Amino acid sequence: MRSVAAMMVVFHHAPRSSLDWLAGTDFGARGVEIFFVISGFIMAHTTRNFREGQLRQVLGFLKKRLIRVAPLYWIALSYMAIPMLLNRGPNLDLLKDYLFIPHYSERYPGHIYPLLVPGWSLNYEMFFYVVFGLGIFLRRWKLAFVLTALAGLFLAGLALEPVSAAAVFYTAADVLYFAVGVVVYWVHLGTKGVQWSLRVGLAVTLLSLFLLGLDSPVPGVLTHGIAAALIVYAAVVSFGRFRSPALGTLGDASYSIYLFHAPALPLAAWLASSAGLAQHGVVGALAVVLVYLIVGAAVGTLLHFVLERPLLAWLTGMCARPAIPDGASRPKGAAGQ
Repeated sequence: MRSVAAMMVVFHHAPRSSLDWLAGTDFGARGVEIFFVISGFIMAHTTRNFREGQLRQVLGFLKKRLIRVAPLYWIALSYMAIPMLLNRGPNLDLLKDYLFIPHYSERYPGHIYPLLVPGWSLNYEMFFYVVFGLGIFLRRWKLAFVLTALAGLFLAGLALEPVSAAAVFYTAADVLYFAVGVVVYWVHLGTKGVQWSLRVGLAVTLLSLFLLGLDSPVPGVLTHGIAAALIVYAAVVSFGRFRSPALGTLGDASYSIYLFHAPALPLAAWLASSAGLAQHGVVGALAVVLVYLIVGAAVGTLLHFVLERPLLAWLTGMCARPAIPDGASRPKGAAGQ
């Protein structure tokens, strides 16, 4: 499902102006909402055996999430910041981006975006991890705390109509998608043993993807939240036995695809222009979209193998390695581990 969500985001940034039936849709942007629901589900699942609620356990949880999210994002952000740093030097907004603090965008007035625009979702992710970490202190009540906190933030935003970037950002409806993921986990716990056939799961997924692309008078967080919840639930109860090496690889590389497809867009534009695809009507326009999807997936997958995986392995090893006091001898064989 991460591979599907990542490719939806790449699709969202592909040029579609010459395709009337795709030009105005925000279907691709809904991939981020699927990511949020997956995150809520996975955090609830991976902490299911947490019982102690100790500070060390909470700090360990936050350290793992920071290692997983921050270093690769900082690399992508630094790459995007090079032209600005050369022309203007560092500024406070860039520092906020590195610290995952939301702020109003200079390039997109009225929007709360970091310099690397896809990073807006990571600001939500990091905030959710902090909320979830606080919930771990409450042991068996952690999920109830997380749901109450996220719902309370949203309701506070409706009641108070905040103005500052951080207040607007953290009280927006987007926080509810993480809560939806937690609810899906609860539903899964209550329906253990339920298994859908692959056909049923695929039918529910395709119908839900269709609903994500619809403009509805009903608030998007309701229709899109239900659709994303069904997609994740279908993945849990019907796709567990399904194996696809291609989708598995794209899923593993989804974070790199998400972060680095934006810097790769000029390459996709150059390839599409060099091939003269836009001159071939609807077929050419579809081919342009396909080029963007292929380039985004290829660049992200390449960087996953040559950058993301080695970086994560090194950082995980560094953080897991016990400190050795000065003057102490290292155990035999440890040097090669």
